[in-house]
Amino acid sequence: EAVERLVLLMCADTWSRKGVPLKRMATIQSAASYARESERLSVLTDSELRAEYLALSLPASVSTPEKRAELLTRLKQVALWRELPLYELRKECQERRLPAAADDQGELVDRLIKGAWAPPAAKKEKPKETPIFGSAGGRPAGPQAQGNKSYWSGFPGAD
Repeated sequence: EAVERLVLLMCADTWSRKGVPLKRMATIQSAASYARESERLSVLTDSELRAEYLALSLPASVSTPEKRAELLTRLKQVALWRELPLYELRKECQERRLPAAADDQGELVDRLIKGAWAPPAAKKEKPKETPIFGSAGGRPAGPQAQGNKSYWSGFPGAD
């Protein structure tokens, strides 16, 4: 493992120029695999990129980007997730407010793919509740709140 890290560091400039986030990669094989996939994606035609994107089986709520640059960016992101170690995938999930509890790399990658570009969930509106206390300064709603005599009327000494 130490030798792998040394090789990664020695080639850091080359890897960085290829867009490989070395600090996030666990092995040389992961870095090389991501670099190869990134380059492969870069030379695909627009229709091939679209086919690759559709093969991700995203939910219907996720629209397919029209622009090549966005398709390429998303596919490269997926390629990166497929090479990241488990702890990095968990961080990615947390950053996107997705459940991060899993011990399976494939499960987390699938969760990221399905959740990363989905539209934000609609906020649930809380049902309106009838207040326990009326608007009479925190006192219970009583005859005064209902337009009748003072709240204290009827109590001895309140008149």
